[in-house]
Amino acid sequence: MGSEWELEWVGAWGTGFHGRAAVAMAAELAPLLQLRDANGDAEFTLSRSGSAHPYLLLSVHLDRWYAHFFPAEEEPGAFIVDDESATGEWLRLPAGSDILVDGSSLIDGTLALHLAGEFISTGQRPPSGRWSEL
Repeated sequence: MGSEWELEWVGAWGTGFHGRAAVAMAAELAPLLQLRDANGDAEFTLSRSGSAHPYLLLSVHLDRWYAHFFPAEEEPGAFIVDDESATGEWLRLPAGSDILVDGSSLIDGTLALHLAGEFISTGQRPPSGRWSEL
C-alpha cells in the first residue's frame, strides 16, 4: 500500500530548512513534527498526496504551536483556539507563512500531533479542540 499523505516543512526564510515526506500512518508523524530550523521554527503542511486541499497547517516556534485547517481553495478555513483567557500576548511564527498569532490560538505539541493524526484518519477538519471559523 502506498502512502496517501504528504507532509512538507519549511523553516524561516533564508534558513535553507525544508523537506517533504510521504506518510501512510499517523504514527509516522511524531518524529517528523519534531524537526525545526536552527531557531526552533517550522511550518508543516499536511495534505493528501496529489491534492492541494483540504490541508492542515501546523506552525511552531520551539514548543508553541498554531493549527489552521483549510478545507478548499479560496476558503479561509478555521484555526484552533486553546485559551480564550489569554492576556493579549502575540507570537511571531517566522517559518513559512511568517505569521503573527494571538496567544489564545497557541496549543501544545501533544494536541498538535493529535490533530494531525485525526486529520490523517478522517481527511476532514479534526474533531478535537475548539475551532474558530474565519
